[in-house]
Amino acid sequence: MVRKQTTIRMPVELNQKLDSLSDKLGFTRSDLIKSSVLTYLVSKELTDFEPVTVGSGDFVRTGIYFNDNLKELLEKQAEANHTSINSLIIYSAEKTYEYYSKLLEELGF
Repeated sequence: MVRKQTTIRMPVELNQKLDSLSDKLGFTRSDLIKSSVLTYLVSKELTDFEPVTVGSGDFVRTGIYFNDNLKELLEKQAEANHTSINSLIIYSAEKTYEYYSKLLEELGF
């Protein structure tokens, strides 16, 4: 299966938080983001989703390799929610950060 790079712009603070979380969990940031896409964009309703407007401010470009299936799922969700893939990835990454940070805190890490 072909993997294609998708370049996104992510808030610098979220990018740093994901790097720290990735280190604690032993995952790459990219793997964490791909997992978040599956967890928060495919299997759940986006009831609390708010689109993020990406400007030229405190954002960093990052590349993520998605296979055709994940890329297609992202495209369908973006179309269904009238938003960008970038905004969906930021949403799911924030949700993942919140979940795992809380879990690690509860476990005393």
